[in-house]
Amino acid sequence: MQNDINPGNVMLPADFSRAVLIDFDSARPEGYKFTAMDKFHTPGFSRDKMEVSEREGDLYGLERIRLWLEDPEAVEVPFRLLTVELR
Repeated sequence: MQNDINPGNVMLPADFSRAVLIDFDSARPEGYKFTAMDKFHTPGFSRDKMEVSEREGDLYGLERIRLWLEDPEAVEVPFRLLTVELR
């Protein structure tokens, strides 16, 4: 499980042909019990009180991205998103 799916961890090529997840420092196997040392929470895109690495947490992040894409005001993004064109 990636455990931190948010707009800042998704890259899209200029043609929008696919989405690529990045930033796997929060990734843990399914069923892993989080400790106080684990970083995995992005406000607005992570469920509150995530105690175990599970598929539902990643699905929640994807759903929040979908809502944010439909209406950017619906979900607060707690950081500034960058647009970079790679050649």
